[in-house]
Amino acid sequence: MFMNLEKVLNWLPSRNPSILCIDINSDSVKLLVIRKTHRTYQVLGYAIAPLPYDTQSETVQTTTFSVSKAILEGLQQIKSKHHFATTCVSGSSIIAKILQIDSHLSIAEQEENILVCAKQYVPYSLDDISYDYEIQGINSQNPKLLDVLFVASRRENISLKSQALLNAGITANIIDVDIYALKNACSLLPEYTKRSLLNEIIGIFNFGDINSIFIVTQNHQILYSREQEFGGKQLIIALQTVYQCSYDQATKLKNNLHKDEQNLILADFFTAVSDQIEHNLQLFNSTTIHSSVLNCVFIAGENASLPNLSNTLESHLKLPIYICNPFTEMEIESSINTDDLNKLAPKFLIACGLAVRSFT
Repeated sequence: MFMNLEKVLNWLPSRNPSILCIDINSDSVKLLVIRKTHRTYQVLGYAIAPLPYDTQSETVQTTTFSVSKAILEGLQQIKSKHHFATTCVSGSSIIAKILQIDSHLSIAEQEENILVCAKQYVPYSLDDISYDYEIQGINSQNPKLLDVLFVASRRENISLKSQALLNAGITANIIDVDIYALKNACSLLPEYTKRSLLNEIIGIFNFGDINSIFIVTQNHQILYSREQEFGGKQLIIALQTVYQCSYDQATKLKNNLHKDEQNLILADFFTAVSDQIEHNLQLFNSTTIHSSVLNCVFIAGENASLPNLSNTLESHLKLPIYICNPFTEMEIESSINTDDLNKLAPKFLIACGLAVRSFT
């Protein structure tokens, strides 16, 4: 999405065989350098730079400064010399609609017709938005029409991400949307690909520290998406209460609990995670024409690798649960510790989706 918006898109993949993908969310900045080979993708470098836990409550200027600082830290870790990057905005900040246009229009007429159709759905002046569109194919009900995915966001949402990158010496050459990056990244998951071929309805829960994203897909198309303020922060707060410690101390404790403590403290939190997913499923069934049962759930994000999370969710939801590892079938540069990368793999699902988008 938003590939043609900023008028800075002079980047050509053939001149730069590797790309830099930057996933910015409320708790961290993840950087991934990746190259497409003749048969797969190759990871050349990665980094995770944490953001202050109270970033959301800061001013726009301070938040942009914090993000830029984190990007610079990440760039130093991976020794990147890239000047361009792919990033994304939140799905909650966009308007997305499937429009229908005449299939016999010229390219210039298509864009004009799309903008006319889109005006009824966009509550802002077209001068105040950034937009992109993608031809989806022939309409299933009327072969004389094309289905077009139209996506728009207020320019300020785009400019905030662009400015944070610019402050770190990076130009955003492609700005995608996180929910589409999640969907695209699923093509890298062998378990997802096998299940999508069976026309199954699949949930993907990207589980951050502050915000989480839930999408439902079928045939690699998004049927439902929702971002909610829920994540590992609730676990950190619970640890602070139990151990009477600071936020930073509780964060370190999260992955170093003894088994008995895990059973006591994580149990309630995992129940809350399960309740969140169930609530999203109820909303999905009530707000769409789909009433089919979900076939499985894929878990990604900052907290996907918490011990026993997948087993507990399987028990509660009575569904197969998969922890995402988009690097399973990728080549890994020899200087990278593969075991360390695989432990962090669920956190990089969106970044990998940005790479898929960049190479298509």
